[in-house]
Amino acid sequence: MKKSFVAMLMTGVLTLGISVAAATAGSGDDVASACSSCHNLKRVCRMIGSKNKAGWEKTISRMIKAGAAVSPAKVGPFAGYLANQKPGTGPVCQ
Repeated sequence: MKKSFVAMLMTGVLTLGISVAAATAGSGDDVASACSSCHNLKRVCRMIGSKNKAGWEKTISRMIKAGAAVSPAKVGPFAGYLANQKPGTGPVCQ
């Protein structure tokens, strides 16, 4: 039973660590910086709330093909961040 508890505890700690890393990779400041290198952030802000994660992944991938300096590893975290924002909120809309 003790081994089971330790295994469950370690799984929880690892999951939390992965979640924190993903959240950090898709922080609002990082997303705002990446988007503003090519766009006025008002353009991005207008789209907040209109796309789900898959829609943002498609958009970000298209931007990368057009020359955006975003690593493919950040597509998921960035898309998740944008999909979870309420319209008009976050660093992208400042």
